[in-house]
Amino acid sequence: LGVHHGTIAGLEDSVRAGPQNVGKGFGGPGLYTFLDDGADLARTYSEFARDAAANRAANVGRAGVDTTPTVIDGHVAPDADLRVGRFSLSRNGSPDLANAVLPANWADDPLLVQALLSRFDVLDVRGAKAAGLNLDTDRFLVFHESAGDVIRFAD
Repeated sequence: LGVHHGTIAGLEDSVRAGPQNVGKGFGGPGLYTFLDDGADLARTYSEFARDAAANRAANVGRAGVDTTPTVIDGHVAPDADLRVGRFSLSRNGSPDLANAVLPANWADDPLLVQALLSRFDVLDVRGAKAAGLNLDTDRFLVFHESAGDVIRFAD
């Protein structure tokens, strides 16, 4: 499975070292990746990362980093044994875990975040664009720290 991640050059080594439970977007904390056809989206998000470089660098304890937008391409190790949670996003403000539906703002609920971090290594998040959220894709993957170093990034 091919993935792409948009970041800045100064944080590339941190990304290559493995996912961290930082950030808070539609998929909660973790390393956001786009699938095979998502390289353009990763480029867009690398530009967002450049624009928010001070905050992103602070999240991983770095200051004065190179803010050049960078896309890192890789693939998930085929033998990775990951606990994957598949969820759809909704504009509705309530989670419906029985039907695997998360509201767009679910990352604001610390108990829900902790439950998902402890239960899943990867979130396979679907339906963002269809729900009218400000994300130009209907599927992305968020890797948690518990996934470990399972993404093999190209040099």
